[in-house]
Amino acid sequence: QVESSDRTVTISFGGQKGSELAQECSSSESLYRQYASVINRYHVNSVDFDIEGSALGNSSANKRRAEAVARLVSERKAGGGSLTVSLTLPVGRDGITSDTLSVIDLFLDAGVRIDNLNLMTMDYGVAS
Repeated sequence: QVESSDRTVTISFGGQKGSELAQECSSSESLYRQYASVINRYHVNSVDFDIEGSALGNSSANKRRAEAVARLVSERKAGGGSLTVSLTLPVGRDGITSDTLSVIDLFLDAGVRIDNLNLMTMDYGVAS
């Protein structure tokens, strides 16, 4: 039903709890295959990567993720389609952290257009 409607379904990978795929896969190739299998199974054109907790500071995993997503986007484009990419990232009390900025830079350096950037702003309470 969703495919025949004007609605967009977004698959979200990651989050604070559980094992994040980019940390579990040892190569961007194996990570690409994992992402592609989910995207193809559910016939989606929109993905979100919720990168937080231990995944945020894992530079190797972040590089694998950016490379895998770049390949997904490139292959989709070559086939005449598109893939919307969203990042959901935390910010600190003083704004975007260096780890968050590093993740954004890795995606941009890999040639990935970030269509949506969801910043997780929190209520940090009263400043002391």
